[in-house]
Order: sequence, then structure tokens, then C-alpha cells
Amino acid sequence: MKTKRLSMAIAALMLMSLLLAACGGGSAKTPTGQGGGDATTAAGGAEQAGGDSGGGAAAPGGDADANAGAGADAGASDLMSPRSPYPETLTVTACRVLDTNPHFLAGDTIESNPMTRWINEKLNISYKVVWEAESSEYANKLSLSIAASDVPDLVPMHTSEYLIFRSMVQNGLVADLGEAYERCAGDYMRDTFASYDNNNLTPFTIDGTLYALGGGQYAYEHELTWVRKDWLDACGLDMPKTTEDIANIVRVFKEKKPGGGAVAGIPITSADNAAIGGYNASFEASSVLYSTGGAPKAWVRDEGGEIVYGSILPGMKDGLAILADWYKEGIIDRQFITRPKSGAVEAMVMGGEAGLWFAPWWTGYQVNELIINFPDAELACTSAPVTKDGVYRHAWPAAAGDFVLMNAGYSNPEVLVKIINLEYDMHRGLDPEAFELWKPSLNNNVSWGTAFPTSGMNCEYMDAVPRSGKIARSIVDTGELAPGLQGTEDMMRWAASAKTYADTKKVDGSNWLDYVCRYIGAGEVENAIGEPVKPVFSFPTESMALLKPNLDKLENEMYLQIIMGEKPVSYFDEFVKQWKAQGGDTLTAEVKLLVDG
Repeated sequence: MKTKRLSMAIAALMLMSLLLAACGGGSAKTPTGQGGGDATTAAGGAEQAGGDSGGGAAAPGGDADANAGAGADAGASDLMSPRSPYPETLTVTACRVLDTNPHFLAGDTIESNPMTRWINEKLNISYKVVWEAESSEYANKLSLSIAASDVPDLVPMHTSEYLIFRSMVQNGLVADLGEAYERCAGDYMRDTFASYDNNNLTPFTIDGTLYALGGGQYAYEHELTWVRKDWLDACGLDMPKTTEDIANIVRVFKEKKPGGGAVAGIPITSADNAAIGGYNASFEASSVLYSTGGAPKAWVRDEGGEIVYGSILPGMKDGLAILADWYKEGIIDRQFITRPKSGAVEAMVMGGEAGLWFAPWWTGYQVNELIINFPDAELACTSAPVTKDGVYRHAWPAAAGDFVLMNAGYSNPEVLVKIINLEYDMHRGLDPEAFELWKPSLNNNVSWGTAFPTSGMNCEYMDAVPRSGKIARSIVDTGELAPGLQGTEDMMRWAASAKTYADTKKVDGSNWLDYVCRYIGAGEVENAIGEPVKPVFSFPTESMALLKPNLDKLENEMYLQIIMGEKPVSYFDEFVKQWKAQGGDTLTAEVKLLVDG
């Protein structure tokens, strides 16, 4: 306990120093560099539900194809190039979050596995982990390292540690990565960053200097409206567009019982005592609030360009009125508050008790037993509900997720950029030789975030999901890849698998999942009527640790109270006043300072 109190005190002192820090994160310039390319045609990445899936062979033409092999970029004498090796071995120390089940092959470790050995062979870099900590203790352990002036060379960080990063920058502990990025970033890295308009670098660029590399977060994982298409057809109904369409479909399903048994309302999770989640959530009802002008649990800009917490936007009130009416009528499952998160709502779909729900493209993985229980079941999804103007407003991720920095005292900070180049040469098959060495680990379901020296910093295309959907639709509908489409080996495999189900309607391995998730789900996410509501900030501020738990509790209770009729819809106005008075205005001011200066 003494250690915890000490580390927390150190962290608190560090975070307090931000009040004196110079402002500039949101408006500073990001590196531009040379090279890059059109991210919509470059060979891309892909992911499974809940994270990255593993590699695949990319289309030829990337920088790894032209420059594969140590030193091919510019010769071993030029150390400031993407893949040039060092004449003498450089040791890079690092800290990590502990992974108790990384799925390494026998004999492999966090310091010695195909990824680290390849980096050592090609760059002459030795990777050494000096400490690991449980996720909940990582920030405390890092704070102690900082206080002891014993920061490792390479430091992976999470969004929750953003203020520690800012304090480290203020105190001169973080290396300038600007030149390293400009001269050493490979084409793949530049292209993936370009797919985010380099906004994944903005939070880490302070007063014009780049201090960390931030991984992008997958886009297009917002909720769609999923429907039992076989039920819809049996009832003679069309796919929904508006909230009223959705309500009417549920009414008809409940009346006609197309599945043969009783039908409940829309399944909503009761996890964390909330019915409204955030980006990448499922079985909740935030899409209704987006359709009326809200933006729950996100910091966004309002119509006047001011930064505001989206949960207090006026449009939220109209959406809550719809949800309250739905609950009263039974359009929403009236038992949702009693259903725990783990498996209960999914079971409603798989058991034929629910025929319409809200979830991202990957919901097939959640309801995978549906096709076993009901072999004739068909699923469809659509971008709904739309606004009164026919626009589909939906959640969007922050541009940056986990990030990584280098100690200011390290002699060669560019090694971070070069390591990332090789990680993705191997993981995405940009270097065929490296991918062959990596493939057995992938087949063993290795945790890429543990095997990578840069941990969870994700260098992936923003549009990986719709890209995989376009490929699946092309292969399933025409039998071949349309001109101009490129993707990974994974994407091609998923598409071929989806086609086997489309052609045979027989489940074989993962072909039903690939059909539902890739052909149907991922094929829908990039819709012409879609309007992403992009957050302006997703990191902690100075006062969030103190104020946010109470504000979150106030917000979640408000949702339940209004939806379940315990409070009138007019209570939303009172909630806004309480939220602002109990610290919301303080947080808004801090977000504005960090974003706009």
C-alpha cells in the first residue's frame, strides 16, 4: 500500500504540472514527409472482432518489396533510412504491460520470438524488457521509473496515460521524433497514417515537435441495425430507415411471431447500469440518440464549432423521448435491466427471441450459434436510423489510440520508427521472407500486441473494415476481384470463405461468419448517407480522475431513469445543469485548453 500511495503521489505531482505546461497539442503541425500514397489503393490491413487478426500477403509495390533486406534502402552507412542496420548492436530497453497468455510457440518469449529475432537480424537491434506490470499497475510503475530517473528507452503508453506523457514532455524526458519520422518512416507507415489525415499524430505534436507515434483506431465499427431477414420477408416488410420503421418492425414481429415463438423487444444490455455505450459498443441504443442530433459520451464540436460534451447536446432529449416511448410500449426489451452483459442479450438473438438489434459489423461472432439453432436464418443490416433529413449520423473513433515514445536520453531515437517498419513488413506480409517466419506464430494465435516491441500501437488503415467488405462483395457477387481493389491475404481468404457459404448455404468452418461479418456487415459500413460524428478529444484531462466517475454515474443513471419512466424526459434539462455544476464545465474547459489552446 505504501508503494501505491507513493506512486500515486508522484503521478499526481506530474499531472499537476500540466497546469503550467505550454499549450499546443491540437493545433500543432504534424510531419508530412515525402512518399506516402493513396491509402485507398495501397495494400491494407484487417482485423477480427475486438482486435487485429494477424497478417497476410499484401499486393506488391510497397516500400518493403523495393527495399527488402537489411540496408537496401540507402546502404548501411546511412543510418537515417527506413531499414538500414546499425554497424554495432544497439540495445533497446522497454517496459510492458504483462500478458499472461501471449500464445507464443514453444521456446519463444517476449524478448525472443520471430518478430524480435527478425528485428535483431535485419537492424542489429537487441530488445530487452526491463519490467512488466499488470495493466492496472502500469501507470504507477511508470511513474516510479520516472521519479527514479530510470525510464526505459522505449515506452509504450495507453490513452489513459496521456497526461503522464504531457508531463514527461514538459520535463524534457521525451525524444523529438520529427526527423526520425521524416527520414525513416516507410511507405506502409506513411500510407496508414495518411488514411487518418495524420490526425493520429496531432495529440503527440506539441509546439510543432513530434514526441510520440500514435496508432490509429479502426473506423467503421459503429452500430448498424441488424434484422432477421427471413422474418422480415415472412412478414412482408422492408428494411428499416427511421426510428418509426424500426418500432413498426418490432411490433409486427411481436404480433406475427415469424420464428414460431414469442418475440421480445430490442435486446439492450444492462452492463454498468447503462443502456447507452460508446463507439464500438453493441446491444445498446446510442444510434437512436445520434439520429436526433446527440453524440453520447464523446467530446465533439457543436453546430457553432464549440467543443462540447455530446451527451448534453439538445438533440439527446428528443432521442431519449423516443427510447422512453419504446420502453413503455415494449419495443425495447422491458426486462433489459435484469439481464447481465455476459451472453444474455446474445442468447435472445440465438434463441429466436429477438429479431432486431443494434451492433457493429462483427456481430456474427456474438450470435454465431444462431445458424446452428436455426439453419434457415438470414441476417441483414442497414445504416439506420437516419435523421429527419435522411442522414445516418454515427459514432466515430478518436484518431489515436495507444502510442509509443523514446527516452530523450537515448542515442538513436529513430530505432522506434525502423522497428515499426519491420513489425509490419513481417505482420502484413510486406516482406514475404519475414512473413513465412511469422506464419507459424499467427497460426498459433499469437498476441501481436505482446510480440511487437511497440506493444499495442496499431499501424493499420482507417478503412480496413470497409475495404474487406468491398473485397467480399466483389468475390461473392462476381467471383473475382474488381479492378482497383487491393487487400491482404486475410481479406481474400475471408471473401473466398464467404463465397462458399453464399453458394452452398451450408456452414463449413467459419464461412457463415465470414459471410455475415464481411459480406453483409463490413459491406454496409461505408454508406453514402453516413455522416460520422468525429470526436475532438479522447484522452484524460487534469481533473477527470477526480470528477469523471461521479459524472459518469450521473449520466448513466439519467439514461435509465428517463428510458424506464422513473423520471420525465424533461429531467434531461436538470441533468445538464447538474452535470455542468458538478464538474462538467471544468472538464470542458480543460478539453478546450488541450485541443484549441
